[in-house]
Amino acid sequence: LRDEALGALEQARAEKTIGHPLDACVTIYDNEQKAASLEEIREVLEMVLIVSKVEIKVGERHIEVSKAPGAKCERCWKYNEHVGEHAEHSTICPRCIDAITK
Repeated sequence: LRDEALGALEQARAEKTIGHPLDACVTIYDNEQKAASLEEIREVLEMVLIVSKVEIKVGERHIEVSKAPGAKCERCWKYNEHVGEHAEHSTICPRCIDAITK
C-alpha cells in the first residue's frame, strides 16, 4: 500500500497537483472490510506517508491524490481545516496547540 501511495504521490508531483507530500490528501479506496481496517490506522498512515490527510473510502481499489484542504500549520507544515480557529495560536493546528500547551 505504501509503495502504491508513494507512486501516486510522485505522479501528482509530476502533474503539479502538489509540490510536496505534506501538500497532499491521499484518498484510498478499497473494499468494505479493508476500508474499515484502514480507517482504524488512518492517523498512522498519515505519518507513514508523510502527508497532511488520508481519507478512506469504499470502492474499487485505487489511490487518488489531491491538494489537502485547509491552511498550512506554521509548526508542523501539515495542512489542516482548523488552522486559524484558536484565538491565541491562529497559525498552528490543534495537534500542535496541544503539543505546545502541555
